[in-house]
Amino acid sequence: MDDPPPFSPLPVAGITQVLGLLEILDDRGGGADIHRLARDLHHEPGEFLDVVRASEILGLTETPKNHVVLTEAGRNVLEASISERRRILKERILALPLVQYFVGYLEHKGDHCAEKEDVLEVLATLFPDHNPEEQFQVLVGWGRYGEIFCYDIDTEEFSLDEGDPPSEMQPA
Repeated sequence: MDDPPPFSPLPVAGITQVLGLLEILDDRGGGADIHRLARDLHHEPGEFLDVVRASEILGLTETPKNHVVLTEAGRNVLEASISERRRILKERILALPLVQYFVGYLEHKGDHCAEKEDVLEVLATLFPDHNPEEQFQVLVGWGRYGEIFCYDIDTEEFSLDEGDPPSEMQPA
């Protein structure tokens, strides 16, 4: 693909961390002071801010001033069944420009697969100030949760999740 459009890297946080944050915010009436919450949960501020940022780019929270507050979408995720929660988050993950870029990147490949090393090179080019391995791990983790991408750790192949993967493929 030619000259990728500029966009932001994914926050280094897992979807389960985001869901945990939503549960905590719900328990606290729907919002909390970011710094106090990080301290109460014994998190490093930088790592915790990544979780908050992840929830925000997925549209599940907003961050007015120094607070993090559940959005209606965040509340809907909490109220949803597990399968509905997965569907909602898949839609939100697919809306992210970086995920859209890699869906297109893989669709342009005949077998819809790419070597991990090639993906790392793309990530290093897109985000020279970020660790490409961390970005890859987040992309794989979020893609796995949303059933968007697969990653075979034995062959180091990154691919689109096109339904039921063969038994040797691990959803990414």
